[in-house]
Amino acid sequence: MKKILLILSLSMISLTTFGQTKEETITYLDKVLKMSIGYKIISDTIQECTITSALFRYDKIEIVRKNNDLKPVFKFRSYYTDCYTSINWESLSKIETMGEERMDSLLVYFFVKLDNKVRYDAFAQFETNTSETGMDDDMHYPNYITLFVLKAKAESFKKAIERLVVIAKEENKNPFED
Repeated sequence: MKKILLILSLSMISLTTFGQTKEETITYLDKVLKMSIGYKIISDTIQECTITSALFRYDKIEIVRKNNDLKPVFKFRSYYTDCYTSINWESLSKIETMGEERMDSLLVYFFVKLDNKVRYDAFAQFETNTSETGMDDDMHYPNYITLFVLKAKAESFKKAIERLVVIAKEENKNPFED
């Protein structure tokens, strides 16, 4: 009887420890993405800006950046919103970090490459209105997602995305195939 209780107890512990649910994984990814709020991004393609808002959901990722660049050409743009939807997590092909030397020393740039395209919308909020930035169809449907994460959380963030891919594959698996 003691052996049976021990086996059942160990089984329950292993199920709760190793098998994070989809919701727990998404909650963790959202929490880590939100930790980047307040950090600066400096690059050749993006004016110096600070992350002011971040959201990670299974079917939507959104990052809002405030423009810190005071050059006359950019002075009227105050916020940029990057929004990714129609994400097929099963099609993940590569996750890499880059640009560490160009940002706050605690922030890392995540490049999540997918085999399938995602929907990408970018909005610029001016002092008086909000408008969609001029993009052609190729720009609206890239096969990658760019994210900004604290360097200290980069490895666990990557593992959580990989776990999300496993969950998506299990969720969409055909039960009638071998």
